[in-house]
Amino acid sequence: MVEPADLEPFLRFLDRCVGAHGAQVLSSTVVGYKRFIWSIDPAPLAANPDLARHLRDWPPAFAQWMAPQQEALRPLASRWLAHRFGTPMIAGHGQLREASDCIVQLYGTSLRLAAAMGAVLQRPVDRDLYKAAIGAAEFFYRTLEMPREALPWFAAGQPSTG
Repeated sequence: MVEPADLEPFLRFLDRCVGAHGAQVLSSTVVGYKRFIWSIDPAPLAANPDLARHLRDWPPAFAQWMAPQQEALRPLASRWLAHRFGTPMIAGHGQLREASDCIVQLYGTSLRLAAAMGAVLQRPVDRDLYKAAIGAAEFFYRTLEMPREALPWFAAGQPSTG
């Protein structure tokens, strides 16, 4: 498949994905995920109240700590994205559009988490830090559950058993 000549529509969508979630829920996800982070010491992230601030006001953190590292992180991000996009190709059953939207949302969340983590730690995002951000983003999407009382009547039956 050939890339579109104009990437602006995709970049606008990605920008909306990066900023889509509340800083508090993302911050609490990092705290909850810390026991699974092995690539860096998660304690300084989980204990720092500035994490939520950097997640809320993410563009400066992104510009300073993430954007300059994008070329160095491209091999890791490309491999991860290839894996993520490969799954719907095999098991998507015609749901490629929805799967692609979700993957871009997940990718945007990983970028925002990485930028905030870099800002908290005052260091450029490297492979190890980005691995922690990818894991936290995956954890966020795999553990997020809408409260039963917020679901429509036909979906609010029994709670999931997980």
